[in-house]
Amino acid sequence: MIVIAGGTVLTVDDADHVYAPGHVVLDGDRITAVGPGSYDPASGRADAEVINATGMVVLPGLIDLHESLTEVENSKERFGRRPTEVAYEAGLLGPRTVAAHCVWLSDTELGMMRETGTQIAHNPSSNAKLGNGIARVPEMLAAGINVGLGHDAAESTNNCDMFEVMKFASLMHRAARVDASLQQAPDVLWMATRNGAAALGHETGQLTAGRKADVTLVDTRNVMFTPLAQGNAEQLYSHLVFAANGSAVDTTIVDGRVLMRGRQLLTLDEQEILRQANAAFQRVLARI
Repeated sequence: MIVIAGGTVLTVDDADHVYAPGHVVLDGDRITAVGPGSYDPASGRADAEVINATGMVVLPGLIDLHESLTEVENSKERFGRRPTEVAYEAGLLGPRTVAAHCVWLSDTELGMMRETGTQIAHNPSSNAKLGNGIARVPEMLAAGINVGLGHDAAESTNNCDMFEVMKFASLMHRAARVDASLQQAPDVLWMATRNGAAALGHETGQLTAGRKADVTLVDTRNVMFTPLAQGNAEQLYSHLVFAANGSAVDTTIVDGRVLMRGRQLLTLDEQEILRQANAAFQRVLARI
């Protein structure tokens, strides 16, 4: 059993509860309790591991989902129809399909996505770097389509930081449409948690009893979260989406297993991974 206590808990549940302070209890690969205030150790096991989350925000693990106008034109030239139209007629769309990017969807294609319940993975930082355009996310959400977030891959974004993806997922739409009301911070965090989990069929994405024990602890005791009014959920959401990056993550728990704590990887040798990655890169360069 793991007890996370003392931090501000963003549940991302149906009621969007925020507990400051709050606690989360994990037993095996499941969340067994979430609530306000401190945790009574007498109600749990004596061998429970306690993680002090004071000064941190506790939230669900971020979910990464994985385009261009040229592809649309190629499809029209080869098949006489746009890509989504081809996929629709072939029976490829549906709730178990995650369609990545979807930058150039027409109104008709948006209707096909909505009709079939197809999930969409929005990859804003990748689309921006590659110059592929800006997906019509406000229209997708207005149509009731489930949209999650993804970074695509390191080679198309230079990093795999989901906090940066959240920032892009809001700012690029506001800038392009000159509308600061779009993609509010809580909505973007839902895209990175609940929406992504729903798209992949994962029992994660929110901190509620019975869900899988995937939890992220973000340290707020740094310049990215300063100033921060204690217990101000609106400000906390804003800092998470617009100010934070992956370096603020202190602890990650997946399936109830602590994989990183105090920014130290517990199951992998980080320096050896970096060494092997650079060596592999040199081997690739030598073959070019």
